[in-house]
Amino acid sequence: MRGCVIAGVILVLVLAAVMLNSFYVRRTVDILAKAAEALPEIPDPVQTPLEIARIGEMLETQEAFLEITVSSNTIGRVAEALTAMEAAARTGNLTQYVGIRSVLVGLIRDIGRSEKLSMDNIL
Repeated sequence: MRGCVIAGVILVLVLAAVMLNSFYVRRTVDILAKAAEALPEIPDPVQTPLEIARIGEMLETQEAFLEITVSSNTIGRVAEALTAMEAAARTGNLTQYVGIRSVLVGLIRDIGRSEKLSMDNIL
């Protein structure tokens, strides 16, 4: 009987940890996505790279916790997009900047999608 109680407690703790992690990842993704959506459509060569760097710093501070459950490839793609977008904003390459900006929010949302409860994620 004692073993069942201990197993039940462990199961509840594991489920609580999974739920907390899911909430944490979704909250982080929402913050990063809102920051990316707030980037201007036409970059300012001085101000916009600073805003992009700030998003990159936010991603770096959360990266250690995110990589526990989220694929590092997904996080790496977001970091690469931020770097390319910052370079495009600095050089004034509007076509490249707009293209990356449109993809960036989707890449950030991919981080959150990997934490959703679905058959693909379970299997």
